[in-house]
Amino acid sequence: MVILAVAGGGTVSPENIGDLLADFLLFDTPDEREFAFYLPADRELTTTAVLDTASWLGDNRAGFTAVTVGSPGRKGKTILEDAEDEIGDDIGDDDDGAAEVLIKVLAEARERGEEAYLILAWGPEDGADDSTRHLLELAQDAGIDVKDLTAGLDDLGYVDEYEPEAAEPEEEPEPEQPKRRSRAKQDEPVEELTEQETELDADEAQTEVEGQPAKSDEMPDLITTLGFVVQRLDFEDRANAAAQMMQYYNRPLTKAVRYHLQLLLEQAAENGSEKAAEEVSEPPADTPAKRRGKPRDVDSDVIKVYVHEGNKTARQVPGRGRPKKGEVTKEMTRAEFNEMLAGDYTEF
Repeated sequence: MVILAVAGGGTVSPENIGDLLADFLLFDTPDEREFAFYLPADRELTTTAVLDTASWLGDNRAGFTAVTVGSPGRKGKTILEDAEDEIGDDIGDDDDGAAEVLIKVLAEARERGEEAYLILAWGPEDGADDSTRHLLELAQDAGIDVKDLTAGLDDLGYVDEYEPEAAEPEEEPEPEQPKRRSRAKQDEPVEELTEQETELDADEAQTEVEGQPAKSDEMPDLITTLGFVVQRLDFEDRANAAAQMMQYYNRPLTKAVRYHLQLLLEQAAENGSEKAAEEVSEPPADTPAKRRGKPRDVDSDVIKVYVHEGNKTARQVPGRGRPKKGEVTKEMTRAEFNEMLAGDYTEF
């Protein structure tokens, strides 16, 4: 059993919260971990990150326990309404607040041999509010592991900013050894360069750095160069789409370069260079690529798509993703998905 408490005033998108928690708990996998969530219902501790966590749990039909002491505030009341159970005054001491009760719940879980974590939306080092800092200090005093929700659930540590750092002992510089000139050099007179000779040496050094300019007959013309650029950009677009298992499309840079290349090709055709334009539209390769077997019909591939009927949006399932609120999962061919996007639906 994994016991988790979520709090903190840092800024995290709801999508990132869901993805991070799902990956941490191996959600919707055969190895999914058994877990229990505790969320604060408190005027100061109930932050946007806490509300988004409660929303993600509700979307996935997973419950949580609300921790409340005193006035919950407007946001805290939302947590109380959605919680399966609530605890508070019956656990802590009389002067304990929601933060102390939250840490005691985690500490008791550790004493029972369960895993316990404080998931804290920390944010920038200088941007954490006092309540978030107080929770971190309480957790570290109790020996509770803390994960940073704003940094991919990395371990979060805290050093007292008022504790002076131990000064490192300064190393004493070694005494300089006198430089000795070789006997052969001592007898030779030192020649001083004139100002003119110094300027000449600088010009020669500059020439060596810059090198010789490329000759025009060694470089391909502009149309051929842009043709190679388009091929390269299109290759990268296809590779990125395949790596993300998403629909292939050209980025704005690829479209812009292809557009200007097309204009140049049209101008070349108008000037009577149709043959030259056809030759450079697809730069020749040294060795023609050999195809092995028949090309695969990707349009007939069956894919999973998240469809939101109300918003008229659709998106391909990104690997281990999960549907958002209002989305339903449908299976269709890639061709049907493209037809849907060409109609009333938009991809996001």
